[in-house]
Amino acid sequence: MSLLYAKEKKLDLYRNLGINIDDSSSLNTVTPSLINKQFRRLSLSLHPDKSNEPDSEVKQIQWDHLQLSQNILLNHKKEYDNWYQRAFLRGNKELLYKLQAVKKGNKANPVSYHELEAIKEHGQSLRKLLHFKMHVSNWQDPTFEIETNESNKNYETCLFRVTLVKREQYMVENELNKWFLKIDIPVTVKYYSENNRQRDDDLVVYVSARNVQTVINILRSLLSEGQLHPDILEFDSAVNYKYFAFKHNVELDSGLSSLLYNSANNPITM
Repeated sequence: MSLLYAKEKKLDLYRNLGINIDDSSSLNTVTPSLINKQFRRLSLSLHPDKSNEPDSEVKQIQWDHLQLSQNILLNHKKEYDNWYQRAFLRGNKELLYKLQAVKKGNKANPVSYHELEAIKEHGQSLRKLLHFKMHVSNWQDPTFEIETNESNKNYETCLFRVTLVKREQYMVENELNKWFLKIDIPVTVKYYSENNRQRDDDLVVYVSARNVQTVINILRSLLSEGQLHPDILEFDSAVNYKYFAFKHNVELDSGLSSLLYNSANNPITM
């Protein structure tokens, strides 16, 4: 991995080292001694040889990024800082100017209603990124869009509420999807519970099957096996199935029945 890789992936190397950068002047305060100090501090928890946690793959990625951050900031800091200002600080600076103009009531350059709305939307998008632990990749284009798959028309009947043992790998959506496939449960993650941060030992995630038949297959499989994977504490339908069950047959209205009757003499017309 190199400087080019960091740019392509839009990596915040300062954040990887636990160094807070608020503006361009903050970049000049970061010295090689500070970089090495932060690297040594984080190595105590992220180095593969010093970690006893089971999430070795995630830890390895974090360790690789930590090494990359130290290497680039020690050897290519000037070039990285020039790119960093364009990628991360420009939009932040522009937003700050607008907020300052509102605060001072600058009549010479008043902020319009539409600009204020844009600032509010910007703040909302950042709060969403923070909540979902997503990387702020580009301050110049803060548009936040949630991609949804509209192929499943039976969303509620195909949704499960799953309680898992709290592991770092399960907090990563792609990793969790792979894990479900590995244990032969064909579902995909829809969203995580907002209360997971307050849960110490477990987490709740909502997953969806592709269609109703897949839901039936999953339930039959779980019923026949009699037990779940040890990391799955609960696996229940998100919506109680009694709301979709009918215990009694309802006779069709005779008038409606006669209208639906189809014959050569009494065809159905639309």
